[in-house]
Amino acid sequence: MVIILDGRDISHTNISYAETGTPLCIENLRVHILAKGNGFLLKERKFVISKSDLKREKEIAVKESKIKPENRQKKKNKAQKIIYT
Repeated sequence: MVIILDGRDISHTNISYAETGTPLCIENLRVHILAKGNGFLLKERKFVISKSDLKREKEIAVKESKIKPENRQKKKNKAQKIIYT
């Protein structure tokens, strides 16, 4: 796993004057977490999805397109409940 912290859009931070033990605050810090197979284009600052993730996403999209419209809405609501709880 690789974690990339992109501070290009930071609008406020106390890092330059925070004393030891003082909690840090950072506004608008971007965090990218890369798993095996993912990439990151440094100059463009863009995340690159792994081939296996792209394959899985396509499989899911095909599977969801075969779900009847009335069932599709029920599935979306379940996903939203999971995300927000």
